[in-house]
Amino acid sequence: MKQIIWIILFASIIHGSTAGAQTTIILQPGPEEGKDACVFTLLPDSALGNITYYIATDWTFFGTPGTYRSLIDFDLSEIPENATILDARLSLYYHHRYVNPEQTHWSLSGSNKSYLQRIVTPWEEHKVTWNTQPLVDTTHQVEMPQSISSRQDYLDIDVTQLVQDMMDNPGTSFGFRFILQTEEYYRRMCFASSDRGVDSLNPMLEITFNTCGIDLGNDTTLCNSEALQLSPGSGYSNYFWQDGSTDSLYFANSTGLYWVEISDSMGCVARDSILVTISNPIEIQLGNDTSLCFGQSYLLDAGEGFSAYLWNDGSQTRFNEISSHGFHWVQVSDSLGCTAVDSVFVDVYNSFEISLGNDTTHICEGEYIFLNGPDGFESYLWQDGSDYPSILADTAGTYWLEVTDENGCAARDSLELIVNFIPENLLGNDTVICPGGEITVQATPGYSSYVWHDGSQNQSFTTNHEGIFWLTVQDDIGCAGTDTIKITDFEIPGLGMAEQEWICPEDTLLLDAGEGYLSYLWSDGSQNQTLQVFNAGNYAVEVETVCGLFSDAVEIKLYRGNLDLGNDTILCDGEVLYLNPGNNYSNFHWSNGSSESTLLVKNRGTYWLKAFDGFCNVSDSITIDACAEIWIPNVFTPNSDGHNETFYAVTENEAGIVNFKMVIFNRWGRIVHTLENINDAWDGKINGSTAADGVYFWECDYSARDKTGKINFHSKQGSVTLIR
Repeated sequence: MKQIIWIILFASIIHGSTAGAQTTIILQPGPEEGKDACVFTLLPDSALGNITYYIATDWTFFGTPGTYRSLIDFDLSEIPENATILDARLSLYYHHRYVNPEQTHWSLSGSNKSYLQRIVTPWEEHKVTWNTQPLVDTTHQVEMPQSISSRQDYLDIDVTQLVQDMMDNPGTSFGFRFILQTEEYYRRMCFASSDRGVDSLNPMLEITFNTCGIDLGNDTTLCNSEALQLSPGSGYSNYFWQDGSTDSLYFANSTGLYWVEISDSMGCVARDSILVTISNPIEIQLGNDTSLCFGQSYLLDAGEGFSAYLWNDGSQTRFNEISSHGFHWVQVSDSLGCTAVDSVFVDVYNSFEISLGNDTTHICEGEYIFLNGPDGFESYLWQDGSDYPSILADTAGTYWLEVTDENGCAARDSLELIVNFIPENLLGNDTVICPGGEITVQATPGYSSYVWHDGSQNQSFTTNHEGIFWLTVQDDIGCAGTDTIKITDFEIPGLGMAEQEWICPEDTLLLDAGEGYLSYLWSDGSQNQTLQVFNAGNYAVEVETVCGLFSDAVEIKLYRGNLDLGNDTILCDGEVLYLNPGNNYSNFHWSNGSSESTLLVKNRGTYWLKAFDGFCNVSDSITIDACAEIWIPNVFTPNSDGHNETFYAVTENEAGIVNFKMVIFNRWGRIVHTLENINDAWDGKINGSTAADGVYFWECDYSARDKTGKINFHSKQGSVTLIR
């Protein structure tokens, strides 16, 4: 808590009620309670909440210009919200802290006049920096005059209007900012902050305020015909209301602005006003009295926009569906709690019943009945919209009749008409009889009687031969129906699969076991009627029939053809090869895109042909390699430029070189490097050191395979020039 010194200057009590009071408080917080801080341009992101100076300066620091500003906030929570600030004085004390250099008031280059301004945005003592310093309002800012001595105290600075602004705007008031009027070096004002540690030097704010005031309450709204008693309180010398009356109480019973001004013997004068609004009467209308037929209901609507509803049956909604005889009322309330009531009388006529007969009636298909309504009613209405007393019914469904009497009351009855239908398919589909067996035909159950072609009267009939059989049935109300069934001898299935089939490469073959069987099971486990075959092999299928299982199998062979381009071979320089598949082929497609029947080959590589031989598309390929000859360059340049860096032997058919060795020596016959493999190379170094430019000699022995496959020995000699 801040250290606060209260001094009661004057108070007056009249008849036990405070009429007005003038109070003075002194706020002089120390290091723990005080809230003050500095912000500095040369430390724009640093918080200076513990500095012992309350300073406003513009100076150079080691040759760099810098500016200080200071912030201070006092806790004004002890001052009542409605207080009037009569006087507010801020005292700032020179800090008497003698350091080197001593921080004193200074005005070397011009006036050090300063401002005290109201801070309007929040800030925190140990977080605020130059870059986050709060905003200020310069209205009613207070000017502090130029110092007349370097260690001058500034006592009783009049900040009355600033403090009044803080009380009037508590949401945008967060203390004082201390700033030079002109921020140009060399100018300075420096006082002790609450962190100085000396109580007598802490910044001090002395405030005198008056709490004289009255309150008639918030603006309000009254229900129609109500009145509001207004009272500013007792104990005042004089009362003066807006209509000139001088009583301490006033009754407001109409819409308008009411005010009163009071005064007491101590000179306290205060005024307050209140707006009183008398709400309009609530209008509610449930409608006229009405009548209902027994069993009917009527929806009462109390109207929208009310805050609460209460009906005589206890329900609390806007709508109320009623069906009983007597008075029905509702009370509605608006947002102010104002209420209104209305009611209606409901007369309910006695009920009556009619009957069309049994609730369920059966007829046979093709028959009809008449449904007759009772006599003596005002109107008739059937389910199909007709308005006759009777109706013909021949279709299954629900039939109903509604009659209306002279009071407009209605009664209704209904029945369900069921049309008994004897289906045509009493015996099921035509079927077969297995060899040497018999078959039992089951008729649809649920009929009263069954009569077969041979006079038998069972629900089922058994036979061991083919033929056409018929049955007549009758249900429990005499509806009859007839059906026939044809039974034929079973034919053992032939699956139609050959013993052997051929399939072309990359083609498929569809195997079909035939339709109409109960189930299928192929040798690969699939259970469809057909099987798509991609590969050669044996395939079998088993089918299930009403007379047992039957099976068949087929062998699928893959057709390869006889297309032959010859064995892989070798071409030496200048040689060509003529590829000819022979006669009996068509639709030629070579690997190079040619569609001719033959192909002339000059270069190494793999060549293939696809052609049609009259049955399938067949293919063959041939690989042609180059002769195993070598070529040896006569110059190389190992100068690290990435080109021609090494010396080596070159061949187009590395696989054809069986043995290889090259010896390189200088002009004096000294061996400088040996290549043991066709892939070896000399990098132009001798024992790791750079070889000299010049001519070097070589001898190369190697064995190579010729186009017939024979391995021949070769020996070559020559020279190579090394250039860097």
